[in-house]
Amino acid sequence: MPAVPMSELLPQTRSSLPACDIDGLASLVATALALHIQTSRPPGDQPPTLVEDFPRDRQGKFDTSLDVVTWHVVSSVLAGTDRTGRERIPTRPAMREELPHPTRAGYKLVTTAWWEWVTLEYTVHAKSNMRANQLATWFHQFLMRYGPTLQYFRARGVSLFQFVGRGADGETDKYGQLLYTRPLRYQLRLEMLDHFEVKTLDSLTVNLGDTPAETRELEIES
Repeated sequence: MPAVPMSELLPQTRSSLPACDIDGLASLVATALALHIQTSRPPGDQPPTLVEDFPRDRQGKFDTSLDVVTWHVVSSVLAGTDRTGRERIPTRPAMREELPHPTRAGYKLVTTAWWEWVTLEYTVHAKSNMRANQLATWFHQFLMRYGPTLQYFRARGVSLFQFVGRGADGETDKYGQLLYTRPLRYQLRLEMLDHFEVKTLDSLTVNLGDTPAETRELEIES
């Protein structure tokens, strides 16, 4: 029986589009937010600004309307390979695909993959308590619609999207003015992919003794 190519034995990527990493996910959420603003205007028709860090340089315009949502990674751990992502935790990335290199003889293209539970926290900042509550409700609705309902992120490798919880209402003045904060946490099972090229192993020399005469060369089929 002829050997079946490894690329036919291995499962393909589970996302229909190239899977994104954590930074790519942040960009994807920003794109989804822009779409959401077009169909579901925020309270007061003033959309919040989604950023990784709170803007520190405000060119003296801080007293104008400024609603900001920041995000950061709380944790990221290996996820299971079962349907729930809670069991069968692997110890290393899984081989997903091997293909001959299209331009380099003696090389192949390899794709490995693993799953991670990524916990993200989004924090709404607003200048009034009422505004913070309104924006937190609106932003949470947005993520629940585009996450578990519409499955917008699934094509990019997010197999599960779930709400973890809303944290305690807070206040901060570390940006030079009193702001009201509303933290929201979400957990995602994210497919992580690694693509790289490796040299094909053509032969392996095994020394079976102390003299060259006893050295044997074993041919390895690539």
